[in-house]
Amino acid sequence: KKALHKRGMQLLSQKQISLYTKNKPHVLSIGNINIPTDTECKHILVFGASGSGKSVLLSQFLNQINTYSQKYNDKRHYIITDVKPEFVGKFVKPDDYIFCPFDKRSISWSIFNDIDDISDYDTFASILFEQEGAKDPFWGLAAGAIFADGLKYLDLQGRKTNQDILEFFKQPSEDLIDAINSLPPALITSKQYVNAPENTFASILATLASGLKPFMHLKDSTDNSAVFSFKKYIREEYQRTNGTIPNLYLLVPANRQRIMAPLLSLVMDIMINEALTLPESQNCRLYFIIDEIGSINKIQLLPDLITKGRSYGISILALTQDPGLLREKYGPQVMQSFLNNFGTQIVLRINDAATAKELADNFGVEEIIEYKESIQLPQNGSPIPSISQDTTTKSLILPSQLQSLPPFKGYGKILGFNPFNLVIPQLFFSENPNIKHFDPIDRKTVNSFKPNMYPHRIKFNEYKEHRYGEDLINKYKKGE
Repeated sequence: KKALHKRGMQLLSQKQISLYTKNKPHVLSIGNINIPTDTECKHILVFGASGSGKSVLLSQFLNQINTYSQKYNDKRHYIITDVKPEFVGKFVKPDDYIFCPFDKRSISWSIFNDIDDISDYDTFASILFEQEGAKDPFWGLAAGAIFADGLKYLDLQGRKTNQDILEFFKQPSEDLIDAINSLPPALITSKQYVNAPENTFASILATLASGLKPFMHLKDSTDNSAVFSFKKYIREEYQRTNGTIPNLYLLVPANRQRIMAPLLSLVMDIMINEALTLPESQNCRLYFIIDEIGSINKIQLLPDLITKGRSYGISILALTQDPGLLREKYGPQVMQSFLNNFGTQIVLRINDAATAKELADNFGVEEIIEYKESIQLPQNGSPIPSISQDTTTKSLILPSQLQSLPPFKGYGKILGFNPFNLVIPQLFFSENPNIKHFDPIDRKTVNSFKPNMYPHRIKFNEYKEHRYGEDLINKYKKGE
């Protein structure tokens, strides 16, 4: 006699789950399994080793979002970290945005484009100079405070290009200190650091110089009308003629990943912070798609976006082949929050035994009634058949099953439904022959820099504190 399900989770076939979701409104689907739109903003998390089918699945999701937006003139759009890159060449449209200082097609951006409040200087600086895993956070905090005060000084001078930032922080330390000390006391956050002993200050400047490396590659706009702001993008101020919103591709070439890491974290946090100020919405309008989330720098505000984003119509779609890196960056508590707060989870082949066990356990257990036949042999008489029943508990999915999955096959769960088997359709999208995944800027060598191109020394002129103090405060403190 067959075992019977008593309670707990139950593993569904793909046919069964597809019947349950068949009539649900949806934008995203995995083959014939629809992901209901009312669960999209509860986020989607995909685990899978290299070659398991993650990229194929993500390509299908991107195509589905673009197709839906185009068909219904819908404003939903996505921001994607394209880490190889591999998706931009398949899906980018002429009016979409690309951000990567090493790509010719990149938008021009300066940090000043997104400063519209007095708190932004210190907030952005703390993100940029956050030293992940540092034993002593002093150096990052100090460099960030000096960087923030330097930005305030430059803003007052109307010097808002990336080249201005580089030149300012390359000037002699005494001129740098004088410039910061010219700010009104209410605005200075680095006083204790600029007054540090000479050797300490030199070490702080070394940390500062390291954090400024990405700014060496940011290009300045030659056309004020082309100035791009990540905050304005989040506020949907950039629209196509039909009212839809362009997508944003954040390219992270493998050989530039280290130098791009702090910049990527900064712009992601700028956008997340702004997204959490949008009007509340029950309808999904923006996807934050983070490919290989474990391989990029820690995004400070990501936990906030996970727990609060759904109230603002934001869906996170995260993919990773190494959950261990995710745990290492965000800690075990945040990792558990990931598992608890992502309403849809897809697990493809997992190579690591410990990770396979953790993810298998996350699918839960099933309590079943098993029937066992036996025969009693009395001393006198014919054998008497009997059936007994036992209640047993078993794991719905075993770790070894996750480790032995073939490509494109896996398990999934959607909030409100039992876990299920799934097969990713082998549907591939061709690259646009006219669009490159990566269009590198011209290579630079030391011979590219002539003596007359070296940044000139900025001579500090003494200015009275009262000349700037109220000006800056009134300019940026909203409503005060």
